[in-house]
Amino acid sequence: MKLIIVVVIAGAVLAAVLAMLNSVSPPGDLSVSFRDGTNFYDAGISGSSGATVDPFTVEVVVTDADSGDPVEGATVTITGYSGGGSSNPTDGSGVTSVTVNNVEMPANTNQIKLDVEVSAGGYHTLTLEDAITVVR
Repeated sequence: MKLIIVVVIAGAVLAAVLAMLNSVSPPGDLSVSFRDGTNFYDAGISGSSGATVDPFTVEVVVTDADSGDPVEGATVTITGYSGGGSSNPTDGSGVTSVTVNNVEMPANTNQIKLDVEVSAGGYHTLTLEDAITVVR
């Protein structure tokens, strides 16, 4: 009798675990766009010597790649050339601004590229290499 009760309880627990696993959806994919061409920045640096680029702001819109719906709470990080910045979480429209600081323009270089990483709960992390262009 005890064995039957244990088997019934074990079966119920197993069924509950399987139901819970089936209700967990796989992570989705993110999409990113830049507002008003803010992924291109003219640093206004003259000459050819190395220089630190003045801080600038990039406005980002994060959406669900499948549905196009805005993603609230995503974090955007921009890195490259010793500088970068990290955003506050995106708002209900999927929008955030990132102030980029301490980017170094190497000597004898006319442009550099920065990388963007976007993460949000329930989504795969999105990495965009060379997504932002900074010109001398």
